[in-house]
Formats: sequence, structure tokens, C-alpha cells
Amino acid sequence: MAEASREKVHSIQDFTRSEKPRQDDMEDIKRKSEKDMGKVAIFISILSVLLLVIFFFGLNQNITGLNQEVQNLGALRQDVATLATQFGDIQQTVGSVQENVGSLENRFVELEKLPAQTRNMILMNDLNAMNQRLGHIGSQLSGQQATRLQEAQQLLQQLQTELAQ
Repeated sequence: MAEASREKVHSIQDFTRSEKPRQDDMEDIKRKSEKDMGKVAIFISILSVLLLVIFFFGLNQNITGLNQEVQNLGALRQDVATLATQFGDIQQTVGSVQENVGSLENRFVELEKLPAQTRNMILMNDLNAMNQRLGHIGSQLSGQQATRLQEAQQLLQQLQTELAQ
């Protein structure tokens, strides 16, 4: 049994001394590794092409989205220009309405003055009638009385001019 166990036990030194790598084995290992490296290179190149395609389509989507947003901005600029034009028109309309309101206010003021003007006209007619009567009476008086009557007529004429304004 000792011999049987001795046959199964190999030392590392015996293995390295007894078996030298053969040239055929080295070439076989080299060919296998070259095939494996070729497969790895093909896999890496396919993976890189796949990544390039994914990046391309991603960028293409982003560019398409940006293009659409730029077009939307152009439409928005047109809308803003239209609104600015409409705002200008509205301002002109408001200005004309304000002018019309101002003229209506002036007319109302004139209408409010109308009763006062009518009253003034009636008073002026009465003063004129009184002045004519005083003139008739003054033609019959003489001296100091006539001068006082003329002073009264002058006062009536001043009152008429004040009412006319």
C-alpha cells in the first residue's frame, strides 16, 4: 500500500522536470487565445457600434425636440407681435374715447350753465328796459337830478356788461 500511495503522490519538481512544454502545445494555446481575442475584439466592436447607434438616435431625438421648440418660439414671437399691434389699437381707441368723454363733459358744463345764461339774458333785458325808462325820465329832468339819473344809467350799463360775460 505504501507503494500505491507513493505512485499517486507527485511532487512539483518532478512534474516540471519531467514534462517540458512542447512547441505544439504552445502553438495550440496561442491559436486558441488568438481565436478568443478575436471573439472579444468582435464583441467589443459590435458593442461600440451598438452604443454609437443608441447615442445617434438619442441625439437625433434631442435635436428634433429642440427644432420643434425653436419653431414654437417663432410662432410665439408672431403672437406677441400681433398682441402688441392689438394693444396699440386698443390704446388709440381708449384715447379717442377719452377725447369723446372730455367733449361730453364740456357739453354738460355748457348745459349746466344754460339756466344761468337764460337768467342772465332775462336780467339783461330787464336792465335794458330800465335803462330806456331812465333815459326817458332823464329827458324830462334837469340839473342835479339829471346827473344822478345818468350815474344810475351808467351803473346799469356796467351791470349789463358784467352779466354778458
